[in-house]
This record gives sequence, structure tokens and C-alpha cells, in this order.
Amino acid sequence: SLDHKPSPDIRRRARAKLDRILAEHQPEPLDDAARSELRAILDAAAQELSTSGCTERN
Repeated sequence: SLDHKPSPDIRRRARAKLDRILAEHQPEPLDDAARSELRAILDAAAQELSTSGCTERN
């Protein structure tokens, strides 16, 4: 049955694995084409927001 809760041990091990992955993961850099496309998307979104009266950027 899927009604039971995971044991504290499995939750602890899963959390430890998550913490290790987050600490050690090194993403590959984007290639130039992907970086350019992402920049174009962000620029278009910024332009759209500025024309709609929303100028706050995070």
C-alpha cells in the first residue's frame, strides 16, 4: 500500500543525497547560441514588461 510514510532513515538518506548533489553539482556552461537565444528572450520579456508598466527587475 502507498498509504505509509517513509521511514525516518530513508528520509535522512534522501536529504543527505540531495544536499550532496546541490553542493557538488557543476552545470555545463551554455554554448554561445543558447546564451544568445536566452539573452534575446530575456530582452524581449524586459521590453514587454517595461511597455506594460512593470519595471521592477529581480
